Amino acid sequence: GFCGIGETRKCEMEEQVRPSSSPGVCPLQLKDCMEELLRFTLSSSIHETLGIDIGLSKDYCSKLLKNDPSNPNYNTTDLVEGVPPYPLCKHLASALYQSISSGAICRTNNKMALIHEDISMKEKEEGWNKLILEKGAELVNVLKTIDFELHVQEHFLSQLKDGLKTIEGRCAVGDYNRIGSGSFILFNKFLVLQVQDVHKYASFSEMLEAESLTEVLPGVRTIEEGSFTQKRRKGQMAFLQFML
Repeated sequence: GFCGIGETRKCEMEEQVRPSSSPGVCPLQLKDCMEELLRFTLSSSIHETLGIDIGLSKDYCSKLLKNDPSNPNYNTTDLVEGVPPYPLCKHLASALYQSISSGAICRTNNKMALIHEDISMKEKEEGWNKLILEKGAELVNVLKTIDFELHVQEHFLSQLKDGLKTIEGRCAVGDYNRIGSGSFILFNKFLVLQVQDVHKYASFSEMLEAESLTEVLPGVRTIEEGSFTQKRRKGQMAFLQFML
């Protein structure tokens, strides 16, 4: 049948497409989520939707997200020794993960750092290390609470994040039937939602009679809009309903 997973709570925490019958399950590793989380943070800071000041200018954040300006066909696997990979946020995400794992700022060149180090710099580094320990531990603990991992298209992801989309459609087969009240779901490696209610339907048409299409697919006026609807009419579906 069809099931709807409803009323959720958002936590602060973005790409891996999985078969519709098998949502990702835990345990999750921080290293697999770090880059998408950083991309989300930088992008949100640029658009002033993050809610906090990360201390970086919009231009700086944009440059961290930008691909190699001198080579549009740059392959991130083709690295040159001493040159960080593009986009630069990939290198930063890796450094952040290493710092969180070790519990201290990850330096690429300790000898050079010692030459220019002074009391003020040491104090700043102590503050950074404390921040890494505290926030890093928080991230790890959040990941430990995750029960399932899902991926959604960027357009729908933004709507989920902003609370405009309150229902997410999924096939009600396989591990999707294990999702229940209280389950924590990680969307696209950075957005965490907690399930507070589950609704099941015997058919797609029955579900549409009970759920609002504007909440399921904001901006879609009829179920005929979009090729995905043709596939979903014949298959079992799960609809996740959220209250933020």
